[in-house]
Amino acid sequence: MRFIGALLRGIIGVAVLGAAWWGVAAAEWLPPNLLPGPVEVANKARDLIAADAFLQHAWASLDVLLYGLLPALVLGILIGILAGGSAGGCWLFGPFAMTIAAAPLVAAFPLMLLWFGAGLVPKIVFVFLVAAFSAANTVMVRWPARYDVKIRLAEPAEPAAWEARRPGRTCSVIAGLRVGIVLGISALVTAELIGSNVDGLGYFVRISGSLFNTSDAMAAALIILLPTVAVGIFLQSIEEQLAG
Repeated sequence: MRFIGALLRGIIGVAVLGAAWWGVAAAEWLPPNLLPGPVEVANKARDLIAADAFLQHAWASLDVLLYGLLPALVLGILIGILAGGSAGGCWLFGPFAMTIAAAPLVAAFPLMLLWFGAGLVPKIVFVFLVAAFSAANTVMVRWPARYDVKIRLAEPAEPAAWEARRPGRTCSVIAGLRVGIVLGISALVTAELIGSNVDGLGYFVRISGSLFNTSDAMAAALIILLPTVAVGIFLQSIEEQLAG
């Protein structure tokens, strides 16, 4: 199955990177206080998850994901479907999806801080814009290509044609979700690194690094990275299975 193959490739990739990290740390190419090993970082991550102060940072980040990323995925997928499903929708929504998805919005984030202040709102707006329009553009681009190929293969039997369209449509939606989630979380971390002076996981990574507390910074980064990578690999595995 393509799903199992893609999942195994992702697991192998994570394992190889982890082994490389362990090897570099064991060889002490960098001092242990600058590059702790994966076991030490994993133990520190476990301790952080049990600490109330760290959980406050985690909940702050989850608030942004709840109010920014979740609505962005729903709206982005809907816009992508409307834009990809008809020529009219493509001309109505496509220009906005293409333009905003291609824009390096991080350059505008300092302006959002000026407009909305340094609280929760600019981070929510930033995450929403990045995730919604990247997901919309991905769905829009993939939707017509899959649709046309499957229809030509299935003609002239109408029931078979209907069944053949579904994987292409589903693939585009899964791809939009995958891109939106990964870029949305990346936008959240970027916003917290740049604009947060109170809380958030990105803020925790930044402040720990500024204090040369490498193990805390790497543990927090690991807590961000592993779930995001797992979701990305899982969604891509589904996408490859449906496309097969």
